[in-house]
Amino acid sequence: MSIDGNEFDKYTMRLFEIQNPRLYLCTDEEQLIGGIVRLQGTIYPLGAAIEGKVEQRRPDDGLPREKSLYLHTNPSSDVLYSYEIVPLGHVDRNHMGWLRKLADVDPMQHGIIDQFACGYWSGTRYAEAQNEPWEYRALAVRIIERVGGAARS
Repeated sequence: MSIDGNEFDKYTMRLFEIQNPRLYLCTDEEQLIGGIVRLQGTIYPLGAAIEGKVEQRRPDDGLPREKSLYLHTNPSSDVLYSYEIVPLGHVDRNHMGWLRKLADVDPMQHGIIDQFACGYWSGTRYAEAQNEPWEYRALAVRIIERVGGAARS
């Protein structure tokens, strides 16, 4: 096994997934236990101009960001509800370091946007942002149980 950037990164990520198989939906909307959740509407976390450029670089097997549910590796108390979930179908995992850089880019800097968008979709860690978390996305999830949040039970 090689320990260069990409191979080591995928190996390390696989170990994390084996040890921490849980994902969470953190939301301000109450969900039905056992229910299936899909995104209603369209979202553009980085703004429509940059999201459009990122979408142009999306590989065929990548989930569209604007139609995805954003999942977390830990419950959150910053929202009203945190639920343990089971993703239904494919889950995309991308490194947030690429997106942090994209958020600071002028929408007219097409070359830089293309470079960061390709890095984002590659599924590799952004080398200059090692402490940034991974982003998990799915098109649908099943709610298993409520595990936290700021709302009172």
